[in-house]
Formats: sequence, structure tokens, C-alpha cells
Amino acid sequence: MTELGLSIARKLKEARSARGYEQKYVAARIGISESKLGHYENGRAEPDIDTLHKLSKFYDASLDEWLNLDMSEPMVVVQSDEKEIIMKYRAVSSQLKEDIRDYVNMKYGKHIKQGQ
Repeated sequence: MTELGLSIARKLKEARSARGYEQKYVAARIGISESKLGHYENGRAEPDIDTLHKLSKFYDASLDEWLNLDMSEPMVVVQSDEKEIIMKYRAVSSQLKEDIRDYVNMKYGKHIKQGQ
């Protein structure tokens, strides 16, 4: 379970408990099983975006807040070739990551100095 998933689980449980609702009631209102909602609230499963949207509307909560989105920061689109590099970077040791960062910073510094 991701940190975001655990955060969502906590927020779902808090939202339901604060309103005094039972899982059965909430599940019926948004069209999922009670056990599924229990899995979401206990962090054993993560709701898909459609279910999360239904839950946020039901609780009149901000989906941005639940997802910990900071809309003041611009979204970054990652191209497929960049994604490949990121995945490879994530797979290497901490020492190699440090070497890669040093190399990229050195190349970027030269690029900036050349004014391009």
C-alpha cells in the first residue's frame, strides 16, 4: 500500500466516522459492497478514481485534498523516453543515483554556460 493509499484510507474512515455513518449505509449510497468499502478504509485496497470521486462527492469533500494535490504547482508531463530513464534510475543503487545526478548537473551546467 502506498503512502497516498494509506492517507486516503484514513480520510475515508474519518469522513464516515465523523458523520456517524455505518459502512453498509455509505457502500449502498455509492454502489459498492460493504466489504469493499472496509478494504478501502483499512488500506487493504485502493479505490479507483471513479469510486474515489463518488466518495468525495458523497462526503462533500475535496478530491484534490484527499489526493494531496497542490494545484498551485504546475503539472509536469513526463514523455515516454523520460519515463524509461526514470524507471531505470529508480532501479539502481543509491551510489549510482548520486553519480547520475552529478553527471546530469555537470552536463546541465555546461549547457547553461554555453547559453543554449
